[in-house]
Amino acid sequence: MPRARELVGLCGPVPTALDCLLDHPPGGTVAADQTKAVTKCAAGIEKAAAKFAATKLRTAQRCVDRVFACLETKPSGDPCATDVQAKCTKDRVPVDKAHAKLLESVAAKCGGVTFDVLRSAAALDLDADAESCDSIGAALASAADYAECVARRHACFMNSLLVSEVPLAELFIHVADQRALFALCN
Repeated sequence: MPRARELVGLCGPVPTALDCLLDHPPGGTVAADQTKAVTKCAAGIEKAAAKFAATKLRTAQRCVDRVFACLETKPSGDPCATDVQAKCTKDRVPVDKAHAKLLESVAAKCGGVTFDVLRSAAALDLDADAESCDSIGAALASAADYAECVARRHACFMNSLLVSEVPLAELFIHVADQRALFALCN
């Protein structure tokens, strides 16, 4: 939400705890016939991104739990490691589907609005996210690029969340040969 600081400011002074929010003032207006389409686009992105993030975190947690159980209950070299790898690989299917659904949802929900409108400060102000998206390898040139940026940012955040919950999570993911669960982060 590039305009989060502005929206919080509508309720009063912005607390110092939110100083990290950049100030992206609105610019111009969206044509009345585009307002509904922009709102639909934003809602579609939000809904699909939330589902993707939840699926990503749940899948990574499940894999980490399996690796942990294997390492704790079986001696090293036990065949449970191979079984865990197979189960974690199978569990990645929903993550891939949620990622594809996010991309499809943005295409479907945002198709009625040009990217120039979406990137404008009066609409979704996607230009405010350009640097952030570039930093994770998702340059913004289209709504599809923005969808990929959203997926990567959510994936990175979910990875960070998992590692903060289980400090050895990244190691466990590597033990299960599931580096693809962390692949969207550069």
